[in-house]
Amino acid sequence: MLEITCCMMSNSEFHKFGIDGQPEKLDSLEDAVRAARKYDSLCVPAHIFRSFGLITQLGIPPEIEFDGVEVKNPREYETAKKLGFSRFLFGMDAHTPDELEGIACTVETEKRDFEHLKTALYKGKVFPLWQH
Repeated sequence: MLEITCCMMSNSEFHKFGIDGQPEKLDSLEDAVRAARKYDSLCVPAHIFRSFGLITQLGIPPEIEFDGVEVKNPREYETAKKLGFSRFLFGMDAHTPDELEGIACTVETEKRDFEHLKTALYKGKVFPLWQH
């Protein structure tokens, strides 16, 4: 079992990705999801229940297939499941490495790389510390 700390990237930071240093133009949530797919990235919205979050601002965009959503506690986890989300990363609201205070979740995987993390996320092998 691998233990990791999840550090999420906000939409305002997403503009840093692009080809040859040129930022990708993102005008909508759909554009952000397309850019994530284009660069073989995971699209996992963070802070979905905050006043400026996905659920509060946009409702649930059913036509968009996210790789997962970030939740921080059992209440958010249960609410997200009731809304139909099934894949989760568990965070602590760190945005930079110096804000990381500890381990937020465990990932059951054989190797510590992106593809194994993605596989674990899709197979439900990412667990919050409050379940262990």
